[in-house]
Amino acid sequence: GSVMFSQPHGLRRHGPGQFAIFDNNLYLPNINRLTATPRKPKLSGVVAMELTPEGLRERWRAHERPPFRVREAGGGVVSLPCGALLGGFGVRGEHVAVAIPPPAGLPTAGAGLDTGRMGYSMYLRRPGSTWSFHTAAFYSQPLVRHTLRVLGCPPSTPPQWRLQFCVWESAFLHHSRLCTAHVVTVPSGAGTEVLSNSTFPLELPALWGPACFELSPLPAGALTHLRVVNRDGLSTTTTVELPSKLAPGMDILC
Repeated sequence: GSVMFSQPHGLRRHGPGQFAIFDNNLYLPNINRLTATPRKPKLSGVVAMELTPEGLRERWRAHERPPFRVREAGGGVVSLPCGALLGGFGVRGEHVAVAIPPPAGLPTAGAGLDTGRMGYSMYLRRPGSTWSFHTAAFYSQPLVRHTLRVLGCPPSTPPQWRLQFCVWESAFLHHSRLCTAHVVTVPSGAGTEVLSNSTFPLELPALWGPACFELSPLPAGALTHLRVVNRDGLSTTTTVELPSKLAPGMDILC
């Protein structure tokens, strides 16, 4: 059969039917074997692929930027929680990293990869002759994001709120893992009153997918504290203040 890659490595699954690989492309002829179209001469790069009932399809290919045009480049690729891919190129004293971002507002693994746009590039100078063949991404703690929406059409006065938290593991894993979530809601200001207090397990999906949960209804003027602890003992804490009145542009949930 046709040769699709040359000295590839770092195969990553980053979503249903979605894969990425680092293709050294050293000995491959100047032809795209998946689409039978010409391409730039023998440049190493990150290749994003999709497995369909019809077979394997190349979605896009991102090469190192000039003047970094060494086809014998080592490197790797890894998914990020936002759905972007991070490709690293390591060759003889330099390391280049490029990120291909998804559209804004889509923190889903595999989202928006058809564009193949490079988000940024970074060069790290290193002495001597060194190579890298693996790219990894990790954080010092689990990631937490939240969204806040007003309940009711029209909203009550004072308003009530629906609060959604989404949690990501601190590192890319091929299997899901349980973490512990502890949520406390208290009135703002001084005092010891507790409106709600709960601790529960939360399963963080594989492939850096988010685990989301909602709290509703929540009273205006309260504070909600979330602490997440993963299996490695890494933790993150965030606090959300529930506004006491509406502001222009707030999202209303009818």
